[in-house]
Amino acid sequence: MRKRRIAPVFAVLMVGFALVSTRLVKLQALESEMWLRESERSTASFRSLPFERGWIMDRRGRPLARTEEVLDLTFRYRGWRRGTVAGQACHAWVLLGLSRNSVPEAVAQAEKLSAALGDVRIDEIAALSSRQRRRDLGFYLERLFGEEIWDEIANRLQGERTAAVRLADLDGFDRMLTRVLARVKREREALHSLAKVAGLRSDQLMADMERAAARADDRVQVGLAKEAGDERELYRREQELHGEFDADPTRLARRVSYDTRTLVAIRQGELGGFGIHMEMRRIYPEGVRDVAPGIVGHVGSPQPEDRDRAFEHRLRLSDLSSLTALSPEELDELERLRIQVREVDYLLSEERGRLGVEAAFEDLLRGKRGWIATREQVESDSVEREQPQRGLNVVLTLDTDLQRACEEVLDQVFTRALDVRNDEGDVIEGLPAQWAGAIVLMDPNTGEILALATGPRPSRDDYEQRRYWLDHEDSWKRIRHRAVDPGRSGDLPPAGSTFKPVSALAGLVTPGTSITRGTRFLCEGSLEVGDRSIGCLGYHGEIGLEEALARSCNIYFYRLGRAVGIEALREMALRFGFGSGRRSGLFLGNEVLESLGVPMRSGFHEARPVLGPGDSVSDAMRLAIGQAPLDDVTPLQIATMMGAVGTGTLRPPSLVAELEGYPPIPARGGRSLGIPEGSLAVVRDGMAAVMDSEMGTGRRLNEQLKESAPWLVGKIAAKTGTAQVGGHQDQSWFAGYLPRDTPRLAFAVLIEDCGLHGSEAAAPTFGLLLEKPVMQSFLAEEILTPPGGRR
Repeated sequence: MRKRRIAPVFAVLMVGFALVSTRLVKLQALESEMWLRESERSTASFRSLPFERGWIMDRRGRPLARTEEVLDLTFRYRGWRRGTVAGQACHAWVLLGLSRNSVPEAVAQAEKLSAALGDVRIDEIAALSSRQRRRDLGFYLERLFGEEIWDEIANRLQGERTAAVRLADLDGFDRMLTRVLARVKREREALHSLAKVAGLRSDQLMADMERAAARADDRVQVGLAKEAGDERELYRREQELHGEFDADPTRLARRVSYDTRTLVAIRQGELGGFGIHMEMRRIYPEGVRDVAPGIVGHVGSPQPEDRDRAFEHRLRLSDLSSLTALSPEELDELERLRIQVREVDYLLSEERGRLGVEAAFEDLLRGKRGWIATREQVESDSVEREQPQRGLNVVLTLDTDLQRACEEVLDQVFTRALDVRNDEGDVIEGLPAQWAGAIVLMDPNTGEILALATGPRPSRDDYEQRRYWLDHEDSWKRIRHRAVDPGRSGDLPPAGSTFKPVSALAGLVTPGTSITRGTRFLCEGSLEVGDRSIGCLGYHGEIGLEEALARSCNIYFYRLGRAVGIEALREMALRFGFGSGRRSGLFLGNEVLESLGVPMRSGFHEARPVLGPGDSVSDAMRLAIGQAPLDDVTPLQIATMMGAVGTGTLRPPSLVAELEGYPPIPARGGRSLGIPEGSLAVVRDGMAAVMDSEMGTGRRLNEQLKESAPWLVGKIAAKTGTAQVGGHQDQSWFAGYLPRDTPRLAFAVLIEDCGLHGSEAAAPTFGLLLEKPVMQSFLAEEILTPPGGRR
């Protein structure tokens, strides 16, 4: 009976023993290595190593953005307060109940402040309100007058001999004061030498030191308020994560010389609080600093959301690190967080891409932070090191020389350098004082963008200080990249007559329209549509398709639009990339980069080539002349369209030529327009006639070329355009390609709100570009020279 009662108890004990044994085996065999690793980490300290950001270069390998090691002169107020006579004496008096002297006052009166401490009585020290206050005062007195003097003070504080004894009455005080005054002289001399070698005025240096002191005082006050309030626990956690109040040093001078670093190192004992901070800083080379700043982009401090995310990670890491027992899942999370905090999260001193290529390819350019881990061990400390990884280089398709030439031309246009005259040669009066616009150059056979210029051109400082966000009532003052950003609603520049080649092709290939090379329509200068009369630029009489393109006859294309219909025009627009719902392809829309798995962000606003609603005959007629309902048109899209007309293949524009560490970017095959060569030939001949015909809208530029660059005559196929936007002056377009037989350069020029036709503003602007020596050299050597031979 007794045995029967014992058996179940024994069985339960055996099961429990088995479970414990199993857990012990698991701990020993499966988790011992994990826990050993965790034990080692608990005694480790880490220090971050900065990484070098990858370079951004143009198509010829010239750097547009690079990274270099720079030295900054920094100042920690706490270090100055504890390490110099002026700081120690000043704060000894603060603890004794006097208000704090400013840094310049403390430096100027260091001898007086130090000597006056000799009149302080020991009973005054004993009467201080808190033990901590006495302890802090003791720290400063010991630093000033030595350990023996403070030991004597401490002994007297514990006894009864405190009544009227001054510090100056203590043995050895006069001797120590002499040493203190000698230190003051050396420290003041060292400050003067530092200001000189760092290129700072002495008063400027003092003012910067005082600003750092005021900042530290403010943080102390905020901390005391949090300590006393409901945020006490969070405040203490913040201090654990972020360090002391003034742990983040104040930068007094950027990019100081190595002489400054040497002086700080040699005279560190006399320059308490001063240090040299080494960083990898983004540099935009001086010669190209303001070339394409909106495309290259810029870097800046981490955003608030980056800092918040980093703080959350550190907070969670602190929580897990404080636990004595962790589950395997928590250990995995702990490992991930350590890597995240150590290598990924942005530090306050680091830079991140904020605009353009810098932002779009942040994950590639940034690189990876390294670290040094020091583990405390019984015999000797061990050190592990993870070297930082340099960011990858990004090579753009831009040509710096061409980009600069385009920007210089737009600068000229912006200040109205053009001599604007009508066909009779008379100066046109009453035009806007300033013009804005854009120029795009691209290779129609690859889609590579050679130049992407905007004007007025913001400087790099404008971008970095966010002045490009300024908005103005005058549209020309709105700083944006006009080559890819069409502006806000109501400012969108329609394609105008540059869209007529697309309309012509719709007429030529749409079954049942009977539009051919020989189709003629009557232009009497106007056309009655319902109860409205719509006009043309002139009285053209009976006119064929090629001549209508050359003379930009609106009546011809009104009639063509009515014959073709809105659906045929929309379908042709889709073939040329309008209304596809995709962005223009610089970053997010680049299928080639997406196929390579390149991580990208949106670098800056790009237009969506959206086709607006339209289903009436009136819509078809207006769309045929490029007025509506085609929205969000940019010079980049028009240049892409012109390249497709010249080659018969639509190739999406591309800004990236090469990505270090990724497979070579394959040739852009593009998509055939599916248009018969005979139909394309009609439109191409019409665009050639724009330049060659005596009545062509580009004839004035052709006459100019006969004088300035005769070797270009007969090489350009183009189309002028004049677009209207409600409430604005006319928009001037000029776009095309060259050479005519084998297109190797597509272009588009837009001059906004100038009040002129395409032949009067945009075409002369392109003429200014063609006169640039760098442009002429580029055309002669790379565009008009047959592949594999000379021109």
